Amino acid sequence: AEMGQALEVLYALWRLDEISGMQGAQILQTTLCAAIDRTLWLCESNGRPDEKEFHAHLHSWQALCHILRDLHSGVQLPGISLSAAVALLERRSQAIHAPALDRGAAHGALMRLEHPNASAEAALTMLAQLSPAQSGEALHGLLALARHQLACQPTFIAGFSSHLNQLSDADFINALPDLRAAMAWLPPRERGTLAHQVLEHYQLAQLPVSALQMPLHCPPQAIAHHQQLEQQALASLQHWGVFHV
Repeated sequence: AEMGQALEVLYALWRLDEISGMQGAQILQTTLCAAIDRTLWLCESNGRPDEKEFHAHLHSWQALCHILRDLHSGVQLPGISLSAAVALLERRSQAIHAPALDRGAAHGALMRLEHPNASAEAALTMLAQLSPAQSGEALHGLLALARHQLACQPTFIAGFSSHLNQLSDADFINALPDLRAAMAWLPPRERGTLAHQVLEHYQLAQLPVSALQMPLHCPPQAIAHHQQLEQQALASLQHWGVFHV
């Protein structure tokens, strides 16, 4: 079972509930520590969440990261070792057999914790090691946990654009649904900032940001597929000498 909602409630009561006297209560602290231990244990599972559990799974990562970030900032929670939790995140972000979603989420959590080895460049290296379909899942985890650290960083924008340009048309089409779902984690303002960064990267800053945000009249996968068919047709015409570039 996913632990996100349980962690949020337990941690909020332990930290803030003065009215009912639960703030700092020992019994609640014991329960909270057990829930955190359970979540850390689940983080090391190699099972990939299905579509119904996808967002609940990321919610668990987000709730855990929120608690670890507070511990990193000085909050004391006896019974939880921050160094052990960080070591687990390092293992998961580098584990070849771990689900790509978890690798991305673990790396994003390390970025939130300002880990010295968790950078935009390291995130790009991880994405380059994955298949096109997996890179979309990993990006999902990265943006769910560290969107502020990545979405507005020119280094990441340029590197990820280069990564996409290296994909074949078929691989890009296969990866597109997960890539679009990952961008849904960005609020409108951050999505606009990202669009501006992309336009600047391609030296198209004179275009309005809305050029990359306007709704489409058909699925993006269909557009990409038709562009692929068009390129194949042009290549055939060129092969037979009917069309010259």
